[in-house]
Amino acid sequence: MLVRSVRGPRPAGRRRGDTLRRNHYLLRLGAFFVSGKSCQRDTRESTTADVSSPGNNLITQVTDWSVATTIKSKNLLQVKVAIVLTDLMVAASRDYSAFMSCEARPAWLDEALHQLGEWFREKYFDVDLSTDGLYAAENRTLKLQRHSDVHSRSLRAQLSETGTNWGTWNTELLLHERHGSEGWVSISVQNEQGRFVDVPRIARYLMRTLPLGDGRVRFVDGAQVFRADDVPRLVEMLTDEKRHGLIFVAGTTGDSIPFDAFASHMGVWTKQVYGLGQVVVLDPWATEAFNAIAGLRYQAPPWAVRTFFPEVNFGSELDWRRHRILGSARLGAMDDSHIERMLGAIARRHASTRATSGEVTRVVRKFERLANSALLIAIDPKTTLDVLPTTVPVDPGVAEGADFQHQVELVKQILQIKRINEPTLRAIAQSITRPLVEPVALAEARRRVETKQTQLELTQDALQAAKSALDDDQLERAEIYEDLERANAEIRWLRHSLQTQGDRDVAFGVLPEEWREDYPQGFGDLLDRIPDLVCGRLRFTGDRSVALSVDDHDTLQLAARTAWDACLALGDYLRARDEEKCDKGVDYYLRHTPSGYIGITPGKHAATETGTTMRSHGEERVFPVPNTVDPSGRRVMKAHFKLAQIGMVSPRMYYLDDYNASRSIYIGYIGPHLANTHTN
Repeated sequence: MLVRSVRGPRPAGRRRGDTLRRNHYLLRLGAFFVSGKSCQRDTRESTTADVSSPGNNLITQVTDWSVATTIKSKNLLQVKVAIVLTDLMVAASRDYSAFMSCEARPAWLDEALHQLGEWFREKYFDVDLSTDGLYAAENRTLKLQRHSDVHSRSLRAQLSETGTNWGTWNTELLLHERHGSEGWVSISVQNEQGRFVDVPRIARYLMRTLPLGDGRVRFVDGAQVFRADDVPRLVEMLTDEKRHGLIFVAGTTGDSIPFDAFASHMGVWTKQVYGLGQVVVLDPWATEAFNAIAGLRYQAPPWAVRTFFPEVNFGSELDWRRHRILGSARLGAMDDSHIERMLGAIARRHASTRATSGEVTRVVRKFERLANSALLIAIDPKTTLDVLPTTVPVDPGVAEGADFQHQVELVKQILQIKRINEPTLRAIAQSITRPLVEPVALAEARRRVETKQTQLELTQDALQAAKSALDDDQLERAEIYEDLERANAEIRWLRHSLQTQGDRDVAFGVLPEEWREDYPQGFGDLLDRIPDLVCGRLRFTGDRSVALSVDDHDTLQLAARTAWDACLALGDYLRARDEEKCDKGVDYYLRHTPSGYIGITPGKHAATETGTTMRSHGEERVFPVPNTVDPSGRRVMKAHFKLAQIGMVSPRMYYLDDYNASRSIYIGYIGPHLANTHTN
């Protein structure tokens, strides 16, 4: 996403120019919203007219950023904007893929089906949504599938529209109602020519009639204005562990631009994100209140649009990098259609890469397997025919009739037989009842279809895991680079200090071998070394065989090295507590490691698990401890270290900080990644 990031203070020599540029673009935005005319035309008019107006302080500030410079740079600016937009559109997905949860309430699915029926009639399909079916009309086909059990009802609709001026459009809708709990709606629209897909009408219809949302977010097809009293709710929305979509937040101030006009225009700029994310415009007082809570790095700058991705962590020193800003300078440089497409592309790119929930995956796969089964049944319908007994009594009166002989000849002609007798008739009956496909071949086809479906699902799971691992790896790399930059700066400072004191040999000498860390050669070696740390107060109580199994995947021993670094950090944490250099938990220690003590990148550590994970998979996080710690011999362990990104294995190390009771730490688990909310 090619937008500006929040940065720290700039060098003093650059601040004045940056201020002038920002004020220049605020002037352009302000003139646009006051007049309601074209932003490009208003820029030229307001710049040339207002520069000569001595009574306006804001205008006076921009006089030395000359009109001539503005005119000369106009073409270059347009080229740069075009390049930015082109790069973004190439990189971003243009499909529309929305997932919306629905509050549990009686018969909401029936209400959704009513809206769906109205939308189908707009597409010239007046069909019965209560049964499965395949329908065709001119250049359109519609396939309906339903499935229900004692707990839920589901519907899948697949619409294909071919031969349009813009190629083929494919739409898939999934509606799932689960008794007594939240349901959900999934809408996917694709164009085979890769064209940008606008927000479909059915998405707007459903958002207007159903309580659809995303975690704590409630979707509406427009921008929402938040006042100061709404700020706590916004913070909850941003940090909600169930949210998977984007939230676009725009800040404002009490001057420069009319608030109502800006808030109204945000609805124009963001109309292509509805159903994919929610748009919030903060009034000046709400902006001030939110920024006070969020802090400098997570603030919502005035007259800018900030994109907040899921799982915002206001306490992280690095997470702010994910949540990019489309600043007032960019807004002032582009027309409405470019801004609309840019924000829409950002929302679509995120929707195309986010992990699919396990429940959605299960429903989709159920429909896929039902479709496979229906196809195989269609290949072999198992036609049956009532078989005559061996001897058939003949009534002499039956032979009477003027046209009997003619009918007999007609039967012989159609069946292409010379005579009608019992052997001939039984041979005909046997050929009719014989399977259309050889049973052995059909069984093999069924087996291959099931195998290929399973392989496809496993590949989808692996791809999803790889996407999640890539996201984690990028953030982890940012943390590592920041640690490396800090370490290099410290080395340069120490070398300079030593050189200044005349100790050049030490400053630039070769690092003695004994100062290099002797890392264990795999997890077996690591487990053998743990008892030697901090006089045995760091103990491994888990399953050794599970830990050793990680070696099969950790070919470069990266996970073992990280686990050892974590053990050293935990050992020094205990030492820091003993020496009163730290009086809080492990997470605080890692974020504020005292000088002279060993730490580890804070991003490698998770202080707890989400509530959703613990409710669904909490039993997996109960591990052995000594009976002196808990009479049951087991304790819940939520804190853990992320040892490495190795596909779906991605090992973890869970521990219990029991310093306050036994002055020790117990490692209850080292092994593959446990199930969580992202696991299918």
